[in-house]
Amino acid sequence: MRSFILAYYGNTGSSWLIQMLGSAPNVHVPAFEPVEPWAWKVDEEARLRWIRNAFTPPAERSGAAFDAWVGGLAASPQFDKLLKTEFDIVGFKMTSDAFSDEGPFLEMCRELGTKLVFLHRNNRIKHALSLYRYHEEEKSQFYERGVKPPSKVKLRTFDHWVERSAFMHDKHMGFRADAAGYLGDDQVMEVAYEDFVDTDGKKATLTTIAAFLDLDPNGFQGAIFEKATPDDLSTAVINYGKLKRHYRKSEYARFFD
Repeated sequence: MRSFILAYYGNTGSSWLIQMLGSAPNVHVPAFEPVEPWAWKVDEEARLRWIRNAFTPPAERSGAAFDAWVGGLAASPQFDKLLKTEFDIVGFKMTSDAFSDEGPFLEMCRELGTKLVFLHRNNRIKHALSLYRYHEEEKSQFYERGVKPPSKVKLRTFDHWVERSAFMHDKHMGFRADAAGYLGDDQVMEVAYEDFVDTDGKKATLTTIAAFLDLDPNGFQGAIFEKATPDDLSTAVINYGKLKRHYRKSEYARFFD
C-alpha cells in the first residue's frame, strides 16, 4: 500500500490541495486533520499507531479484518465514515506540531515508504495577512464562499502575525530538512502556495504532485474551497500604503507588490 502525508502549516492552501488529492479515484483520505493535537488529546504513540493502521489496510475490503481496520480509523475524532473501499494509496495532511519527537514518525515513514509533500508559503506579508484575517477578523474560506472584503490592519497586531508567520515557516522547513536527511530526497518534495494561486498554476502543481505520487494527473475533481483574500496586497488592505511604509526598512520590505 502506497502512502503520503501533506505536511503544512496554516493558511497555505492545504485544504484545497488535500481535497484535490483525495478526489483521485484511487486515493483514500481517511480524515481531514486526523492526528493534530488540537483535535485529538492523546499521546504521540497513539497518533503513530493510528497512522500505521491507516497506511496498512487489509487486502480484503470486507470482513472482520477490514472492520477492525475501520475501527482503528474511528479512534481519531476527525474520522467520520469510510468514503471509499477501492483504493491503493492513503494520505492525509498533518502539521509538524503533531509530533514533538520527529524520530519515530520519520522511522515509520521510512519503513512504510511514505512520501512527504511539504507545503509552504514564500511571502511572509501575504501569509501574515491571511493569519490576521482569519484570527482577528474571522475571514475564512470555510465560512462563506468567495473573496472577503479588504482589511484595515492594526500595525502592531499585524507585527505579531508577521512574527508568527516567520516562526511557522522556519519550523516547517526545519522539519522538511530533517525528513529529507532521514528519508532521502526521492521521498520528499516541496510545493509553494504561490505556485497554485491561479488556474494554470493549480494544474501544473497537481501534475507535479501526481508524478511524485504516481497518480493519474487527469483523475482529480474540483474542490469547493476558494481563495478568501485577493492576491494583490493593495487590493486586500485598505491602509496598504501605511502598511508598506511600516515595513520599508525591515527584512520584509521585499514581500510587498
